[in-house]
Amino acid sequence: MLTMNIKRGVFLHSRKGSVTIFIIAAMEIMLVFFLLFYIKIHTVTYSIEKTSSEQQKIVIFSESLKSYMQDCMDRSANEGFYMLGRQGGYIFQPFYLILPYEFLELDTGIIAYSYYNGDNILVTREDMEYQISSYMDIALSNCADEYSLKDFSIEKGTPETKTAIYDNKVSINSNFPLTIKGKYSQINLETFSNIYNIRLGYIHDVALHVVNDEVNNPDWIDITYLLDQSFNTTILPYDEEDIIYEFDDNNSLIDREPFVFLFANKFER
Repeated sequence: MLTMNIKRGVFLHSRKGSVTIFIIAAMEIMLVFFLLFYIKIHTVTYSIEKTSSEQQKIVIFSESLKSYMQDCMDRSANEGFYMLGRQGGYIFQPFYLILPYEFLELDTGIIAYSYYNGDNILVTREDMEYQISSYMDIALSNCADEYSLKDFSIEKGTPETKTAIYDNKVSINSNFPLTIKGKYSQINLETFSNIYNIRLGYIHDVALHVVNDEVNNPDWIDITYLLDQSFNTTILPYDEEDIIYEFDDNNSLIDREPFVFLFANKFER
């Protein structure tokens, strides 16, 4: 009997030990589970906080970039208008890559001919639109290259600019994809546009009228017609064969200065 009681006691003691070990193991598993759960929640919360903070910054930086690009676009457009006006409707040099005729070279620059020994070679509106659009594509790409953001990268696409010349204004619309990228988020910019109060279409029409008159009658300049226009005209005999026309428009301002359009006419003598 004594032996049997001892064995039973050992058996009961063994069962109690197994239960205790099982409980301890279960508690350890639960502790590990709750620890992992806490770490995951903490990590997710930290990630959300970082993402939210970055998103706030990226929105602010995107507005800064957008403002910078718009200002740069406006400066570049004014530079383009200035060159186009003073070079007879063209921006890019050398002209021999573009023009079928010669050009008049001065100490101050180059002026494209609009009338050349009986031929009307005045630049067209479409050509000027192409010149402006091409210039703006280059200028906007350079603008993006000059801008940098701390902690963010800027990826740029290829700008595609469309220019429309109206009588009393010039519209420039550029599709230029820009992506600001951070670690957790990104934001896209794409369209930059503005309307400029340059009466380029109207001024071009007057120049076209002058050139057509000279094609029909090379010895006649309709001074009355020019005086009736709402801008100032100066006719400058350059030499025995060349005349320079200068239109100064106080209603078309570039940096508070009148827009100037020059073109040269060559006559056979």
